[in-house]
Amino acid sequence: MIPTSTSDPHFSPPAVIHQIKTEGRRLYIVRDDLLPAGTKQRACIPFLRDMNKKGFGKFIYASPFSGFAQVALAFSCQQLGYECHLFCEINKADSENKMHPFSQLAQFYGAQITLVDSLQIGEKLAEQSIQNSPDTMKIPLGFDCESSHALEETTEIKVA
Repeated sequence: MIPTSTSDPHFSPPAVIHQIKTEGRRLYIVRDDLLPAGTKQRACIPFLRDMNKKGFGKFIYASPFSGFAQVALAFSCQQLGYECHLFCEINKADSENKMHPFSQLAQFYGAQITLVDSLQIGEKLAEQSIQNSPDTMKIPLGFDCESSHALEETTEIKVA
């Protein structure tokens, strides 16, 4: 599990911020690249918790081969104890290794991976997989769903 504090119920650890000076100016760099699932985990975990309160415990996603959302979803589901099934587009750039390193990382975080020839096929299979599964939610590409927009408006994430 990632470290959490009692003031942060969303598994969003304090931001690591580096400061650099250049040409008389200060730049602040938020190092969310240090988070296991990148900055997306800051939003993904509270979103999944919200969806779990609505009865969902398994999450389905169709991912482009190099999308990092697959990693964020797999990591977040692992941390929260939810199931994750990803329909990942094959890595056409590497004929020997069809699974992109991001898909491999998502699998490491516990996601069930189904490799597909195209994102369109992944979307169709993801849609089919939620039929007759009332506790399973298909997350749209880019996590673009009404509940996530409502959550953006109401969730304040504090940076320590």
